[in-house]
Amino acid sequence: MPKGVGIVRELAQTYTEEAMAKLAEWMRSKNPKASVAACTALLDRGWGKPAQSLEVAGKDGGPLVVNLVKYA
Repeated sequence: MPKGVGIVRELAQTYTEEAMAKLAEWMRSKNPKASVAACTALLDRGWGKPAQSLEVAGKDGGPLVVNLVKYA
């Protein structure tokens, strides 16, 4: 992890409660786009984006096998 990333994450997490309150406020607004985008970005940086699943199958319908190779 690059130097400073932990500090940024920790600082962003201190705004979680305020961001959630703002989301709730803007949820009832007629034009919430800008504020929601800002709150989402703050929460994503503080807590990470939600995990997404991916299901794939090989040509024969069986599991897909992936070989990872690290090059120096």
